[in-house]
Amino acid sequence: MLADITEALGRGDTAAALAHARDLLAQEPENAQAHQLLGVALQRTGDVRGARAAFERAVELAPDQAEHRVSLASMQLASGEREPALRLLAEAVQLNPNLLVAYVLLAQDALANGNIDEAERNLRLAQRIAPAHPQVLVIEGYVSDARGQPDHSLKAFTRAVQAAPKSPTAQLAMGRAYMARGMWPFAEQAFANALANDAAHAYTTVQLLVRARVAQGKEDEAFQAVDEALAKRPGDVALHALRGQMHLDLGRVATALEDFSAVLDAQPAALPVLETMIPLMVQSGRGAEVLARAEAAVAAAPGNDGAWRLLHQATVATGGDPLAVLARWREALPGSLACLEVNAIHEESRGNFEAALRLADEALARNPELFTSNLLKAREEARSAPEAALARLQGMLDKATADPVRRVIEHALGTVLDLMGRHAEAAERFRAMLRLPVEQPVPLPNVLPASEGTAGSAGSSFLWTITGLDARHLLGTLKSRLGIQFCTDRIGNLIAPDGFGVLRFEPGHPEAGSAQRWRQWREAQGLDPAKIVDWMPHVDAQSLAALGDSRWLAVLVDPRDAFLNWMVRGAFQGYAFPAEPAMAAEWLARTLESLADLGDREPDKLVLVHLDQDAAVAAETLEKALGLSEPLPSLVGRDLRFPAGHWRHYLPAFEAEFARLGAVAQRLGYPAA
Repeated sequence: MLADITEALGRGDTAAALAHARDLLAQEPENAQAHQLLGVALQRTGDVRGARAAFERAVELAPDQAEHRVSLASMQLASGEREPALRLLAEAVQLNPNLLVAYVLLAQDALANGNIDEAERNLRLAQRIAPAHPQVLVIEGYVSDARGQPDHSLKAFTRAVQAAPKSPTAQLAMGRAYMARGMWPFAEQAFANALANDAAHAYTTVQLLVRARVAQGKEDEAFQAVDEALAKRPGDVALHALRGQMHLDLGRVATALEDFSAVLDAQPAALPVLETMIPLMVQSGRGAEVLARAEAAVAAAPGNDGAWRLLHQATVATGGDPLAVLARWREALPGSLACLEVNAIHEESRGNFEAALRLADEALARNPELFTSNLLKAREEARSAPEAALARLQGMLDKATADPVRRVIEHALGTVLDLMGRHAEAAERFRAMLRLPVEQPVPLPNVLPASEGTAGSAGSSFLWTITGLDARHLLGTLKSRLGIQFCTDRIGNLIAPDGFGVLRFEPGHPEAGSAQRWRQWREAQGLDPAKIVDWMPHVDAQSLAALGDSRWLAVLVDPRDAFLNWMVRGAFQGYAFPAEPAMAAEWLARTLESLADLGDREPDKLVLVHLDQDAAVAAETLEKALGLSEPLPSLVGRDLRFPAGHWRHYLPAFEAEFARLGAVAQRLGYPAA
C-alpha cells in the first residue's frame, strides 16, 4: 500500500494517493510513513491544516525519522513559525547528516532573512551530498544572485530546469531571473511551465505569470491565468484579491469591488483589501457599505490596531465622528500606542497643536523610537526650535534602513531647512529624497504630438490643473456650484472608461482615448456633452486634437513653482516626480507648450486662470468662462504649498530646470525671472 501511495504521487494523481493513504491508515492507524505520505498528498490539494496534522502525527509516531521532522518544519516555515522550524531542522540533520532537503530548507531560510553567509554554508553542505540536484542548483543560483553574480545564477537556474523540467521551483527561479532582466516572454514561459506542473496552482506562481503577461500587454491572458486558478480553488481569497487589483489597474472599479467584496465576505479582517476599498467605495457613493465593512473588520479582530485604524479612516472619509471611534479604540485597547499616534495626527490636522504634542509625548514616553510621533514632534519643533527638529530628524535618519522611511525623513529635513532659509541645503535633501524609490509610483504619461493620434470632435469644455497644484479645494468649490455638470470622476482612478485617465494608452491601443469613447461614456451617464465641464488629469497635443472643437480651461501657477511643489509636496494626479529633476522639467514644459500652442493657434479655445496672481481676477475669469451668475467663494483652501515666487530661492540649485520652464512660463503670462 505504501508503494501504491508513492506511485500515485509520482504520477501526479493526488486523488488516488489520498485514497490509498486513507485506506492504509484505516487498517494501520499507527503507520508513521502513511501519515507522512498523507500529509504530502493533502499539501498538494492545498489543505494546509490537514497536511500539518498528518506530519505532526508522523513525527509523534516515529521521532527517529528525520524526514518527518523536515516535512513539519517546512509547514512551520511557510506559516512564519521560524524558531520551532529551525529546531526541527537541526534535529533532523543530527538524525541524518546526509538529508539533502534539510540543508536546502536551511539555506532558503537564510536567504529569506538576508544571511547570505549562512545560506552559502548550507549550500556547501548540500553540494557535498548532491551538487547537481535541481534544488541544490536553485539555491546555488539564488546565492550567486545575492552575491552580485547574475550570469552565474542564470546558468545555475538553467541547469536546474534541464535536470528537472517539471519542477515548479526550478521554473520559478529561472522565471524570476528573466524577469529581473526585463526578458518578459522568457519569464512568462518559465512561469507558465511552473504553473502547469503545480497541481495546487500556488498564488505566487499565478501572480508572477500575471505580472509577466501584463508587462507585455497581455491583459486577457493574465485574467485567464487567474480565472483558471480560481476554477480550481474558487474560495481562494488571495486570488480574488489579485483579480480585483488587476481590474482596478485597468480602471474597472465596479468589477474590482466585486472581487474585493468576495474577499471581505470570507475574511472580514483582510485589512489590505479593506484599505484599498475605502476610497473606492466612498468615491462610488457606497460610504455606508464600506463603513459597515470596517465595523465588521473590528468585530472580527477587536485586538488589531490595524482594523481600528481603518475604521477611523473610513469614518473620516464618510463624514462620521472620528473622535467617537478613537474613544472606542482607547476603550478596547487602552495600551495602544497606535491609537495615541492616530489621535495625535487627528488633533494636528484640526490645528490643535498643543493637544497633538501632548499625545505624541505620551506615546514617546513609552517608546522613544516611534516614527510617527517623532515626525510629528519634528514638524512642531520646526516652528519654534528648528535646530532641535533637524537633530531629531537626523537621528531618525541615522537609524532608518528602509528606503520608504528614509525618503520621508529626507523630505522632512528638506522642509525644515527650507523654513530656516537654508535653501541650498534643502535642495540637497530633496535631491537625496528623489534618489530613493517611490512605493507604487504612478508613471508619467507620454506627451504626444497631435500627429500621433486621430483628430476628433467632442464639442465640450475641459478643465485642466497644472501638475504641482493642489487642486482639491478648487475642484470641490466648482463641484459644489456646478453639481453633476462638473465631472470629477477621474480623480483617484488610474484608468478612465474613455481612455483619458491618469494613465494613458498609446494611440492605436483599443483602450486609447478618443472623442467617440468620451461621448459614449458621458451620454451613458445621462449627461449632455455640450453642457458639462470635465476635469482632465493630463493634457498634450494629441489629447487636444483627439477632443477637438472643445474649449480648455487651464488653471495655472508659475510653472517653476509648480515644479518645486510637485517635487516636494507631490502631485494631485498622483504622478511620481522623476528621480532626475531635469526629466520632470522637460515633461512639464512639453505639457505646457501644448497648451501655449493651442492659445497661439486658436485663442478662443483656451482660457488661462492664474491662481497665484490676483485672486479676484482668477475667480472672475472662471465665473465668466463657466457662465456663473453668482460669484465663486475662495478658490484656494488651506494650502500647505510653497508661496508664489518661492522658486527663486532654489534658482542656483535648479538653474537648468528653471531655464527649461522659463520660456513657456513667459508664454503663459509669467515673468522671465
